[in-house]
Amino acid sequence: MSAGTGPQAINQQESALATAPNVTAYAAANSYTKGQIVSFSGNFYVNVSNAGPGLDPVSDPGLWRQICSTTPTIQGDIYMGSGPDTLSVTAGTVIGRTIAMGGQLNTVAVNGTATNPANVTGAITQLSGGTLALSVNNGTLIDLNPALAQATHSINVGATGVLNVTADPLNNRNTQFVLTGPSATATIASGGQIGLSMASLQTAAAQNYIVIAGAPGSITAAGLGAASIGNTPFLYTATAAFVASDPAHGGQSEVQLTVDRKTAQQLGFNAAEASAFNAVLGGLSTQAAADQGLQSALLAQTTQTGLKSVYDQLLPNQGQGIFQALDAAVERVSAFVGTPPDNATHIGGSSLWVQEVNERVERSGIDTLGSKSQLFGVVGGYERMGAGGGALGVSLGYFNVQENDSASQLGSRDVASLIEGSVYYRRSFGNLTFAARGGGGFGWFSSNRIFAYLQTYDIAQSNWTGAFIDGHVGLAYEVKLFGGFYARPEVSLDYLDLHQGSFQEAGATTSMNLHVTPHNDTQFSGQGLMVLGRQWGKGAWFRSELRLGYREVIEGQVGDTTASFANGTPFTLAGDPDKGGWATVGFSLKTGSEFSYLALEGDADFRKGQRRYDLRVAGRSVF
Repeated sequence: MSAGTGPQAINQQESALATAPNVTAYAAANSYTKGQIVSFSGNFYVNVSNAGPGLDPVSDPGLWRQICSTTPTIQGDIYMGSGPDTLSVTAGTVIGRTIAMGGQLNTVAVNGTATNPANVTGAITQLSGGTLALSVNNGTLIDLNPALAQATHSINVGATGVLNVTADPLNNRNTQFVLTGPSATATIASGGQIGLSMASLQTAAAQNYIVIAGAPGSITAAGLGAASIGNTPFLYTATAAFVASDPAHGGQSEVQLTVDRKTAQQLGFNAAEASAFNAVLGGLSTQAAADQGLQSALLAQTTQTGLKSVYDQLLPNQGQGIFQALDAAVERVSAFVGTPPDNATHIGGSSLWVQEVNERVERSGIDTLGSKSQLFGVVGGYERMGAGGGALGVSLGYFNVQENDSASQLGSRDVASLIEGSVYYRRSFGNLTFAARGGGGFGWFSSNRIFAYLQTYDIAQSNWTGAFIDGHVGLAYEVKLFGGFYARPEVSLDYLDLHQGSFQEAGATTSMNLHVTPHNDTQFSGQGLMVLGRQWGKGAWFRSELRLGYREVIEGQVGDTTASFANGTPFTLAGDPDKGGWATVGFSLKTGSEFSYLALEGDADFRKGQRRYDLRVAGRSVF
């Protein structure tokens, strides 16, 4: 909106419904003709086609056109004349990037009512020679202009008013009103507030801003304090203070804001979030235009939930879900090859087998972000078994894993494609069965990390490779009970070591891109199971089993990830605790003969901060 070159005034106010000229309140029993104006549901409408009874503007919008609202709004930039200029808002809102005033006395008055506060937002500027007269009560004036030494004639903030200023720490400036002239004064009534917006990130632990300055005695604001601050970004705490005489600045009176950066603990961050805190703030505190959207997204958050939802998008995925899904998959394969295929009849010969693996890992996270992972795999093998109960075999498998952490936006994911080969040996001594398996594999990894908040959208992509080895030893002893019932206690040890190489993300916003160093994830665990089952038949048989047990991590290190932003300091995100154990339950349904069988099996593991589920189908044929 441009108002010309001379003195200009814009007055925005409201008219009560049905009291404005030519306006009647809509009545459902009436008919209306083209051109009649009615008030309905808080808006004004003009009839554009004759409307019969009951055809109201909301239910039948084709008969009506909305022409205005009872709550007025100006949306867009305002350019006033050369001055003196006046912007008076007693109702509704004014929202723009710029409110440009003239070169004389410029008045901005935001004075709503207790029931209908007024709000004005924009960067207030003025021509050379201009001075501001600001008045706020029953409303909020948000000045987005972080310019120092703005000449000001008067400031009056009422008991229900908020004067919101803007700080720009990156450029060492902030909104600052300097009372100019012998009669210049500023008054902030008890209950009045100084609001705070941040145009850039403050990396310093504490910073002081002078927002109003004047001659000694020109400011009245004795009631200012911590409760006098509104709209502060959740990253910071702010305190307002009235300084009657500041010796550091010639004894002038001041209104100061002290902004303290909250600690990671005060923000409620977990260990991983806290580890990256300084690096995130430092990495994004640049003048690059692309970084302004990332900074604004963080600074717009006034709650813990909002801040975490934005901040967590900047962190690397630690890959714990991928590792745990792979760990579960190789354990299931080891359990499969450790089971004799012939139901203890010890028929010698060769056999081919295939197993489908389907794992789901849900992590709520303890010291890290939570995540959800899905693994699908197919494993096949060949073995040669002797009549004495011994068997030697090989296997080859493919696994595909996808992980999304709790901060992932639509399209964000980490993906791993893994191949594994193994050699295993199994031996039965009567009711006792021993099995051992050793394997290794190679993997291809990719990541899409997306940052999305309002109009800010950035994507960082990367690719890397990795390798792993795994091992298993186990013992099982089956005891016949009565009828077809049996019990089989089992104990086993499993080991997995996954190495992933380094990678550099590439994306549109350089400062968001991460460099992640190589890292190793390892886990050595032991498990004890009690299997209870029943068998029907011998030549052709069917077995149903229920498994109950406990798995304990003996040693391990999973999820520790070291990364750095462009030209930033490296930081390390520690994984969730690597020790501890969890309960496991499962079932098995098998049917077969002396020469083949088919199985449907499932398991569920319940660990603090993590749950693993799987369902798999396997089949084997002896020839």
